[in-house]
Amino acid sequence: DLLDIEYGGADTIPIKLELMLDSGCRFETENVSFTSHPSDYIFLRSGKATITFDAHHKIEIDGGAYAHSMAENMRGAEHVPEGCFTICLTGKTPGKMHLTFKF
Repeated sequence: DLLDIEYGGADTIPIKLELMLDSGCRFETENVSFTSHPSDYIFLRSGKATITFDAHHKIEIDGGAYAHSMAENMRGAEHVPEGCFTICLTGKTPGKMHLTFKF
């Protein structure tokens, strides 16, 4: 599935897209591989990530976005539920994100 996001408004307003998942999944990119823990918060800057649950259910994310690192405590942000592993993509207005998900 494809997700194209376009965001606008005044120039250089920070935005973020958070993907909240159950912790304990395996997160892998070309450069890193780890098992997520509750409250882990990472940025997917670019490239492809594979998230594996229970050693066989997978989600692949192709694409990423990184324009700032203030996302975790950003003003107006929703609270991340306890125990979640969060993948964050960031941008600044105006801009676009293009992501492909495979399940």
